[in-house]
Amino acid sequence: MSRGPGKIQKSILSYLENREQPVLRNKMLWELANHNRSITLKGNYCDSIGRGNIDSNFIKSFSRAILKLEDFEKIQISEEKFRNIEDVIQLYPYKTTKVEILQLRKNLLPYLKKYFSDSYLPPYGGSRYSIAENEIHILQMIKSTEPNFYNKACAQWQKLENRIILILPKHISSKKKLWLNTLIRGRQLFLDKNIKSTYSFDSLCIELKDKIRKFSQNESNLAKKIIKFKDKIIPREVRDHHRLKSKLHTIVFLNGTSTPKLKPEFKKYLLKEEPNIIKSMPKFFSNEDEKKGKRLHFHHQTNFDPTLDKLIDQYIFSNFEFISLF
Repeated sequence: MSRGPGKIQKSILSYLENREQPVLRNKMLWELANHNRSITLKGNYCDSIGRGNIDSNFIKSFSRAILKLEDFEKIQISEEKFRNIEDVIQLYPYKTTKVEILQLRKNLLPYLKKYFSDSYLPPYGGSRYSIAENEIHILQMIKSTEPNFYNKACAQWQKLENRIILILPKHISSKKKLWLNTLIRGRQLFLDKNIKSTYSFDSLCIELKDKIRKFSQNESNLAKKIIKFKDKIIPREVRDHHRLKSKLHTIVFLNGTSTPKLKPEFKKYLLKEEPNIIKSMPKFFSNEDEKKGKRLHFHHQTNFDPTLDKLIDQYIFSNFEFISLF
């Protein structure tokens, strides 16, 4: 005979009750661990940053409770990737069981917004790759992992291209340039033509959408079909996720074969913005103070605490579990 939900199962169900949106699993773990006093604190790691961890027994009990509730169809779990910097700032801090990592991320990740908005950053508004380059990368991935889907997309594009050719205006105009640029970009993406286009498919579809009311009926119908086609082949969540990856690659070395490390420029930026936290980390060292007022012949050297590299790790691009009531 079933004894009904256990204590942690009841806590999970109560936590999820009346919530309109699914909740990040890791965030719920932290908040329930805090409620159950299952976080062990071990003093301070550095200025305003504590040290400690969620108790391992609570983590095991929480995981078992999640499995049972899912088996009994009391909760449902979905998986999603982060799509923007706001997701990283609000949710990524909880992807750890250590207090110092949680608090470091909560204190330092909000600086991502300002860092990416500063004008001196590398090309494409703080992204490593342009939107057009991201589109090519996404299509290459689809081609290698889902060849049948890719081939169908190519066949669909061929039909759309034939319709574009039929409606092309005879005289040079901004409208003709838009349709030509769309045709060229489509050939580059879906027909493997050795053609270079500086326009992204996304930006061209935005322009098509803006001009739908000025088009003829045939042009308007075709524009809608192309926009629908683009959203089906490269859904918004996929585009957003790759744009996020492109941004984060400008601040962290993430090659999949070695431990992720923040790039020196971003570490220096954090040092400028939060000197009290960065300088008080146990293994931080700088000889800058030693040089003041002295004529010493050595280069300025700054060594950052290795824990700072855990601000963003290899899990940032993984699927994250979101939980809601069934």
